[in-house]
Amino acid sequence: MNPTFVEKDEMTLAGISVRTSSGLESNPETARIPGLWQRFYQNDVMHKIPGLVDPQVIYETYCDYESDQDGEYTVILGGEVQSPDNLPDGIVSVIVPRARYMVAPVTGDDVPKAVQQAWGRVWSHFKSPQPYRRAYQVDFERFRVGDEGTFDECQVMVSVL
Repeated sequence: MNPTFVEKDEMTLAGISVRTSSGLESNPETARIPGLWQRFYQNDVMHKIPGLVDPQVIYETYCDYESDQDGEYTVILGGEVQSPDNLPDGIVSVIVPRARYMVAPVTGDDVPKAVQQAWGRVWSHFKSPQPYRRAYQVDFERFRVGDEGTFDECQVMVSVL
């Protein structure tokens, strides 16, 4: 993997959430993220979030890390908001601090599989010594929704120190 890096300014993301772990997500019987996506679409969550910066961009955010990739973390599925004020019941928010991110591009028509493959490249990349390390603060996937409702663009952003 030949990573690229970007500096991202602070932003506030809001959406629905679930607490999970890589161990739970590796087993289809216990995985919680697919159910989060199902709730997201069934409940039309993006239309319930006030003050969206760009309703065509969905974020799947990983935060509140217990430890590292083996510990529990919270996943928030939603969008960027101008303010965390006046969010409806069931919608949570997280402030994503200004940070440096390693960008893992997602390519392929089968987006869920391509996202898993991108995370696989990230995990493999950090198994070897690097001049930087994962921060385990806030990581996210950024999806741009096209005119036909499909994902036109997706990136995995991993916070690094």
